[in-house]
Amino acid sequence: MNDEFKNYIANELKNEDYLIFSEYFSSDEKMKTLEDKYIIYNDYFDVNLIKEKLEKDIKFLFSKEEILSKFITELKNLKCAENKKSIPSQKVKEIIEKYKKLELIDNRLFKVLKTSSKAMQKSNIDSKCDKEKVRCENRKSILNSISELKKIKCIDSEELKKSIEKDICCADNNIKCEQFKKDILIYNSKKVAVCVIENVEKYVKEILRISKNLDKDKFSLFYRGHANMRWKLVPSIYRNQWIKKEDILFREMLIRNTDEFRNCKSTFEKLTKMQHYELPTRLLDITTNPLVALYFACSSEEDKEAEIHIFKINNNDISYYDSDKVSVISNLAKVNFELNLKTLSTGVRDEFNKEEEVKKLVAQIKDEKPYFENNIDPKDLSKTIFVKPKLDNKRIIRQNGAFILFGMKDDKFSPAKLLDVYKTKKTKKYIIPSNKKNEIIKELKLFGISYSSLFPEIDKTSSQLKKEYL
Repeated sequence: MNDEFKNYIANELKNEDYLIFSEYFSSDEKMKTLEDKYIIYNDYFDVNLIKEKLEKDIKFLFSKEEILSKFITELKNLKCAENKKSIPSQKVKEIIEKYKKLELIDNRLFKVLKTSSKAMQKSNIDSKCDKEKVRCENRKSILNSISELKKIKCIDSEELKKSIEKDICCADNNIKCEQFKKDILIYNSKKVAVCVIENVEKYVKEILRISKNLDKDKFSLFYRGHANMRWKLVPSIYRNQWIKKEDILFREMLIRNTDEFRNCKSTFEKLTKMQHYELPTRLLDITTNPLVALYFACSSEEDKEAEIHIFKINNNDISYYDSDKVSVISNLAKVNFELNLKTLSTGVRDEFNKEEEVKKLVAQIKDEKPYFENNIDPKDLSKTIFVKPKLDNKRIIRQNGAFILFGMKDDKFSPAKLLDVYKTKKTKKYIIPSNKKNEIIKELKLFGISYSSLFPEIDKTSSQLKKEYL
C-alpha cells in the first residue's frame, strides 16, 4: 500500500470512529484549501481521471496566485505623494482597474483596496501586501503538495481492501473493513459495530432488539435515512452557501406566499411549512417510524451505499413546537449574519442580553411571544433540539415526522454540533448496500410504505402514476 494512503488512514482513525475510504479525495484538509472547490472522486482507483482533474484545478489555482503576486508587487512599488506618507487613491484605483478581470475578485486584499476611496498610508498598504504575500506563498506550498498526489499509483478496490487488511488490520486487530460496491468502510471495532441491512426482515429484527432494551419511560427513538452514507447530518440551509441569505430566503418566501402562512403563529411553524415546500431551512427531517427512514434511505442514489441514523433521546430533551427554546433558535432564521457568539459577552447572561444583536433577536421572538423576557441563555443558541411539530398536514402525519432544529456554533455560518447524546458506548452504523435498495423498496410496499403513501398530495401522486405506467 502507498505510504501516503497508509498514513492517512492511520491518522484519521485516531480522531474518527470510522472512515469512508473514497473520502480521501474530499475530506482531506489539503483539498479543502482549494477555496471550497471540492474535488470528489467516487471512482478513486481511476488514476487517469485523478491526474486529469488535479492538473486542471492546480493549473487554474496556480495562475490565480501568480496574478496575485504581480498585483502585490505593483502595489508595493507605488510611490507616496510628494512630502507625504500616503498613496493617492487614484494610483491604487488604476492598479485595481488593471487587475479586476483577472480572477482576483474574491481576494480579501483586492476587496479592501477596491472599497477604499481615500488616500492610504504607504506603511498600511505595505503591511496588508506583506500579509497577503505570506498567505499567497502558503497556498502555493499547499498546491505543490497536492500536485504530488498525481504520483499515486492506484489499484482497484478489491486489491485495495486486501492491502488495507494486510497493512493496517493485521497491525491492529481492532481495525476492520467492509467493502461495498464502490466504497470501503474502515472502522475501529472497539468503538463501532457495522450492521449491513440487506432486507426488511433483518432491519425489523434489529429495531425490535433495540426497542426491547429501551426504557420507554425515559427515552424515545427517532430515525433518519440517508440514501448516501457519505451525507452528513447537516440541515439544508448549510448547504450551497444558503446560510448567507437565510433571512432573505425566509422573508421572500413569506412575501410571495402570504396566504400559505396566514395560519402559522410562530417562526417554527413557518419553517416547518417552508421545509415542506423544500426551501432550505435549519430543520433536519426525522421520523418516529423506522420503516419510513428505511424508505428514504433506499429511494434514491441507486449506486450509493445508504445509512440509517438512529437517535436515542432522553424524553426530557425533546421539545414541543411552542417551547421558548424552539422560538429562540427558530428566530435565528430572521436575523442577519452579524450575530456572532465569539464577539459577544457570552460569559455573563445579563451582559449578553444587553448586546444590540441579541436585542434584535429578542424583538423577533416577541413578535410571536409578547411575554418573552430579555433573558436569553447564550448556551441555547448553540444547541440542537429534537422537536415534535404540529401534525397539521397529510405528509407530516403519513411520515410520522419530527425535526432536529439546529442552532449556531460561533456564528450563523456554522451549525451547532449535533452532540453524540444519542450514541451508546459503541456506535452502530446501519449500512444498506446499493444493490439491495430496489428489493427493499419492493418489500416496503407490502407494508404500505411507498412514495404514494408518504407523499399524499395530488401533484406527487400524479408524478408517481406517470412513472408507474410509463
